Amino acid sequence: MADISSHSTSFWLRPLGTNLILVLLAALTLLPATSSLPLMDRDEPRFAQATQEMIERDTLLIPYFNDEYRFDKPPLSYWWMRVHYTLLGGKSELAARLHSVEAALLTAILIAALGRFLFSPRAGLLAGIAWLTSFQVLIHSRLCVADMPMILAVMATGYALARLLLAPDDDPHAHKRFNRWWWMLLGAMVFGFLAKGPIAIITPGLGLVLTRFVFGRGKKLPWARLQPISLVILFLVGIGLWGIPALIETKGEFANEGLGKHVVERGTESFNGRKTIPGVYYLATALISLLPWSVLIPAAFKKDKDEEKWTHRNGSNAFLLGWLAAPYLVFAFYSTQLPHYVMPGFPAFFLLLMRAGTIPLPRSKSTKIFAGFVVVLIATLGGAVALGSQWTPLVDGPAGLSALMLTAGVLLLTAAVASGFAAFGKLTPTVLGVIGCSLIAAQLSAQIRAIHPTVLVMEQLAKVPKGTEFIASNGYSEPSLVFYTDKGWRMNKKSRDAMKWLAKSRYEKRPRAGVLMLREWTANNMIEQLGEGKTPTDLVPTEDDRESVLQAVRSQLPLNEMEFYVVTGYNAAKTSWVELLVCVPVEEVER
Repeated sequence: MADISSHSTSFWLRPLGTNLILVLLAALTLLPATSSLPLMDRDEPRFAQATQEMIERDTLLIPYFNDEYRFDKPPLSYWWMRVHYTLLGGKSELAARLHSVEAALLTAILIAALGRFLFSPRAGLLAGIAWLTSFQVLIHSRLCVADMPMILAVMATGYALARLLLAPDDDPHAHKRFNRWWWMLLGAMVFGFLAKGPIAIITPGLGLVLTRFVFGRGKKLPWARLQPISLVILFLVGIGLWGIPALIETKGEFANEGLGKHVVERGTESFNGRKTIPGVYYLATALISLLPWSVLIPAAFKKDKDEEKWTHRNGSNAFLLGWLAAPYLVFAFYSTQLPHYVMPGFPAFFLLLMRAGTIPLPRSKSTKIFAGFVVVLIATLGGAVALGSQWTPLVDGPAGLSALMLTAGVLLLTAAVASGFAAFGKLTPTVLGVIGCSLIAAQLSAQIRAIHPTVLVMEQLAKVPKGTEFIASNGYSEPSLVFYTDKGWRMNKKSRDAMKWLAKSRYEKRPRAGVLMLREWTANNMIEQLGEGKTPTDLVPTEDDRESVLQAVRSQLPLNEMEFYVVTGYNAAKTSWVELLVCVPVEEVER
C-alpha cells in the first residue's frame, strides 16, 4: 500500500485493482464488532424491528414498530435490510447493519471513480482509503440507520453531476441526451429521497448553487446537460410510485409526521435539551469525525498553482468545495446538532485532500502546529479516559464500567498514533493504526454487550411462559426490548400504571412480565454534581424510585406467581447506568 505510486503496482490503480483494495479494507475496518455490538439507543432497534414487522405484514409501503406506524424515514433502508434478513435466515444485529457496511463500501468505490475522473487514479484510491478509515465512517457503517444509504445516494448524485457538468466540451458523450450519467443522476435522486427524505436532494442542489455563485467565480456551467424539466418530472414519478400509495394508506400522516415532525421540528428543537452552537459545533466535531485525517484539514484547502485560470482541475475544486460546504451550511443553524449530519460532505473533503495523488504533508509552521494540536488533543483525551478508568469509584463501582473506559482510552490513544503517522504522510502505518482501532472497537463492543441493560434483561426473560405479555415503565422504555423479544410491548407507562397492569395477571389469567426503573445515574448529572463540589461518595442518582417501586411490588403484585430480578447495566448510547427490576411470571396461568 505504501508503494501505490510505483509502476509495479499500476494494477492497483486500475478500477478493478482499486476496488479490490477497497473491498479488503472495508472488510478489515467495518466488519469487526458489527455483529457483537448490541442494538443501541433509540433508532437502531426501531429500524431493525420495523423491517421484521414489514416482513410479517408482507408490506413494502409502510414501516411499523411495535404494531404502530413508524413515519421517521422512507422505506428504502427497510427494503435493503429485508434482503439481508432473507439471506441470513432472519433478523440479527449483523443482518440489520450489513446495509450500512455495503453503503460505506459503495461510497468508497464511487469516491475512487470520481477521483479518477477529476484528478488521477492515485488521487481516487487515496481518497477512497481515507473515507473507509475515517472515524465517523467507522461508527456509522456499524449502525442500523438510514444515514449511510443516504450518503451513498449523495455520493452517486455528486458523481453523476460531475460527469455531466465537468466533462470537457469535446467529450462525445457530454452532449448526448439521456446518457448513462443522466439516468444515474435520476436514480440517485430517487434513491436518496427514499432513503432519508429531501435532505438527499437539498444538499447536492445547494452545492451546485455554491459552486456557481461562490466558489466558481461566476463561471457558467452547462446546465442544459441536466435536462432539468425531464429530470424533475421523472423524479416525481419515481418517488410517487411509493409516496402516493403510502399517503393514501396513512391518510397523509406519513408526510405530516415524516416531514413535519422529523425534519421541521428537529430544526427548531435541540437534541436532549443540549445547547445549540451555530456554525461552531461541526467545525469542532470535525477534528474527531475526520480522524486520523483531520490533522491534514488545512491541506484540503491549499490553493493549486493554476487557480488563477479556469481549468478542468480548477472547476473540479470549485465543485467539491460547494459540495463540502453545502451540508455545513444546511445544518449550521439546525437546532438538532449531531456530528454525522455533515457526513454527506466528507467524500468531497477527501477528494480535495488527496487531489494531488499524494498525502499532503504539513509544511508551513501553522499547518504543523495544527497537526500537532490534533494529535496532542486526541492523545490527551485518550490518556484522560484511560487514567479516569482507574478512578476508585469506577473500579469499585458498577462491574465492567472501568474496563470499558480503559478500552475506550486505548482506542483513542491508538487513533492518536494513527493521526501522527498521517501527519507524516505514512499511508501503511496510518491504515494499520485504523485497523487496530477497529479490532479494539470489537473488544469494546463485547464489553458494552456484557453490561448492556437490555441484554441482561433478556437473560431473565428467556424462559417466560408462552403467551406472556410485556410492559416497560417510562424510566426504561427502550426500543431494544421489542427487538430482542420480538413481542409487542406496552411502552412509556408510569411505574404505578405498569404495576397495576402486572397485578391484573392473577385475575385475567394471563402471564405478564415487566421491566421497571429503580434508579438511574447519568453522566451529565454526575459531572454537574462533581462541579458543585460533591465527593464521589456523595453523588445521588438522577432518578430514584427504588423504595416506592419495591414497596408497591410487595403490596400489589402476586409474589407467589412471579420472580423478581434486579439488573444493573450501562447504556453506552445514553451514557447512563441503570438499576432495573425485572418481573417474570414463574409458570403459565391457565385461561
